[in-house]
Amino acid sequence: MELNSFQQKVVNAALKTSAPCKHSATSAIRHLERSWQLIDTMPEVAGFLAITAEEEAATAVFQALKQRKYEGAEKINFKNHRVKNALYPFLLAIHKRFKPVFDDYEIQFFFDPNYPEGKQPFRVGMVIAVGSDTKQVAMPHPPLQILSVHKNGTPIDYKKEFGEVASEKGFANITKYIETVANQRNLLLYASPQKIPTLKDAHQFLLDKHNVVFILLSLLLLIEPHKPIQHLPQEALKTFLDVLSRDKPNACAERGSKEEP
Repeated sequence: MELNSFQQKVVNAALKTSAPCKHSATSAIRHLERSWQLIDTMPEVAGFLAITAEEEAATAVFQALKQRKYEGAEKINFKNHRVKNALYPFLLAIHKRFKPVFDDYEIQFFFDPNYPEGKQPFRVGMVIAVGSDTKQVAMPHPPLQILSVHKNGTPIDYKKEFGEVASEKGFANITKYIETVANQRNLLLYASPQKIPTLKDAHQFLLDKHNVVFILLSLLLLIEPHKPIQHLPQEALKTFLDVLSRDKPNACAERGSKEEP
């Protein structure tokens, strides 16, 4: 599996997080490596492993939220495929909300060479132009200690953006979108009455999942090392739980429930 410099740093840092986060992160990386190894000989199995890698990376993020005692994190059902596959689409919704900021400012990651001693694998900096030829970096600490509110001061819940993400993918609602994404794994494993499983353009499929895994592992590194509860993850988690509970009440059951197929 080929990694660029940024991705290799993410791997190194993710493997130094505390248990159980590091175990799920390690599993995600192993599944991703194996998926690339099988892409030519068993593309459908490779696709399934790539999906599993995403789910393990999502689990690492959920475990970090629970470990850092974010309100509501204890309600997340880690074994539910819908929940694990809903995380990245929800991040797309948050990205839609912040896109004007991303368009106006350059976002950079700065790795801490002293990690884990410094307990901050990387910082997030927003490069702001000052004058015509001078730039300054605004670096919040902790990195996600950001309040996202409407002009009247009320919190943003991202539900509108989540619905827009589903609509852009061709689905009438969030529930149908999440169920379809979560069902990909079954479509790659089991034959239908009409045909056997096939994965078209396996290379692009794995590349997309590869990028998602590293986005989720990067999010892990923005949450797990920081003990204070950060504003942005907390407000996002509230909406995430609200949406999943509304559209699929059993999706946010306490741990210990049986894993759904």
